Amino acid sequence: MNHPILVKLFNMICWKQAMNDELHALHLNNTGSSQNFPKVRNLSDVNGCIKLNIKPMVILKDIKLDAIILAGNDIGEITGIKSFLHRSFRINDLGNLKYFLGLEISRSKTGIHLCQRKYALDVLSDTGLLASKQASTPMQRGTKLSQDSGTQLTDPESYRRLVGKLIYLTNTRPDISYSVPQLSQIMNKPTTLHHEAAIRVLRYIKSSPVLGLFFPSNFHLQLKGFCDSDWATCPDSRKSISGYCIFLGESLISWKSKKQATVSKSSSEAEYHAMASTVCELQ
Repeated sequence: MNHPILVKLFNMICWKQAMNDELHALHLNNTGSSQNFPKVRNLSDVNGCIKLNIKPMVILKDIKLDAIILAGNDIGEITGIKSFLHRSFRINDLGNLKYFLGLEISRSKTGIHLCQRKYALDVLSDTGLLASKQASTPMQRGTKLSQDSGTQLTDPESYRRLVGKLIYLTNTRPDISYSVPQLSQIMNKPTTLHHEAAIRVLRYIKSSPVLGLFFPSNFHLQLKGFCDSDWATCPDSRKSISGYCIFLGESLISWKSKKQATVSKSSSEAEYHAMASTVCELQ
């Protein structure tokens, strides 16, 4: 390796010590072992490499510094990782995941249900809409939001915070994945009409805060995809909107509603763009 940065690193004592400490930790934890380079390699300044011992059936998800999700399909591996963590750190094992970052997980013999009920109610409480009238749909039929519609808000920051909370709700609410992206496209200078549309989404959420995703325990591993498009929806750019949802068996695993990158000259062309994005997601 004759790269100038690597040559400089190899001559630094502190870097060599850090690498030795890392290699020692890999050997100590049985997560790696020293290996000679294959004969096809020609690395003049290096005489060894590390082989990592990785098993794909366990996922250690470190989302927060003080919270770790451990998921996998091998109970023995999960138990082993828990034992290692207990020996190395002071941790509290909270058992099966029930609540994490606003996400609620409930299990039954029929499957797993994910929702954000408490988070949704907190958003309604923060906006003073807990006692508001419910809405049957997240957006009125035929609504098209433009950048110039309505009077500009005096406090656009509150609108941005509200839309950010709605975006987080789309993690388990595909039913608002069409309306929320439209609200998020007008964050620079939101108007009163945009705020009213956001309130409409909240009134719809109030009618069903417990809605979410359900993953049945008994299902077939068949991948299915559905797509659609809304031609020339955007009044500012005349671009169409693509939407798709991907199912693994009966479980919804991926969905998106997004404005297309180019202007489609016909509804058929918009449909082709939607199908192309769906195929890319399936791959």
